[in-house]
Amino acid sequence: MPSLKTTSRVKLIRKIMFVKTKLLFVRPHHCVDGSKLARRLFEWGCRAETINEAVALELIPQHEIAESAVVHGVRWGNAEAAAYFMERDLKHAEMGSMYNRYHHESLLRGSQLWRGPIREASAQKRGHMGITPLHCACINPNTSALRQLFAICPNPSVADLQQRKLAHYAAAAKGFEPLKYLINFI
Repeated sequence: MPSLKTTSRVKLIRKIMFVKTKLLFVRPHHCVDGSKLARRLFEWGCRAETINEAVALELIPQHEIAESAVVHGVRWGNAEAAAYFMERDLKHAEMGSMYNRYHHESLLRGSQLWRGPIREASAQKRGHMGITPLHCACINPNTSALRQLFAICPNPSVADLQQRKLAHYAAAAKGFEPLKYLINFI
């Protein structure tokens, strides 16, 4: 009888292969490369463990995840996976990270507020592809982090490097609260 760990690994492999097959079925004349598969896994809300498994099976190159995991996670509203890969980046950064703690905490923050003042430069720090803590806070269904950061930088037209604004990120959130909050300022 196979162990539980082996069974769960087989299920993950089947799930990833299903996603890859689905991509080939949708666009049979295109080659499914690692970056497309990574984007789709984030788009479909896959957990960080599934994405790591795809990397371990060499379906997605390691450099694709290292460079774009946080960006894809935030853009598709997958806060859990984005926070996981951002935390990994913060832990393993030898010369510093592109992100600060406000990027990470705004993805996961519940109703509690940050203690102490937040400097405007920290709230506007640009990470990979120009993502700021405001962009990260927009995908969190709880708007407390968004409200606190927006009080420091009240500019709803903050855009990333591809000109996606806060409203684009809020539209990808799991709830409507961030978008409802931002509409008052647009």
